[in-house]
Amino acid sequence: MLDAKSGTVLFRSGPDEEYLVIECCDLEDGRIRIEQRSSGELTRWCFDGSPHTIEIMIKAKGVRRLCDYFDVSSSRQVVSQLAATYASCACIEKICSLLDWLSVGYVMSEQPPSR
Repeated sequence: MLDAKSGTVLFRSGPDEEYLVIECCDLEDGRIRIEQRSSGELTRWCFDGSPHTIEIMIKAKGVRRLCDYFDVSSSRQVVSQLAATYASCACIEKICSLLDWLSVGYVMSEQPPSR
């Protein structure tokens, strides 16, 4: 388990919708983790199984680049900026586009769905 300093929900689906939660947290070592979890029939159709998890990890060097971009001084403030700017069901794609545009490296991993 990663040692998170604080976390923020970027998106949570409504009670009558497919389960989808996207969270973002800054970690003790200066990295930022974004995690998307989904489950239900749409997830099963899209990923051939359910539940499904995607994790994006931004290294500390990339977080410093994001601090410069958002004109803030801490990883916690970057998390707040990401939440204020990209809070939607498509925030993973939008954040990855920003990271690519800024040439900020990140690692994306996918947990295979249960079948």
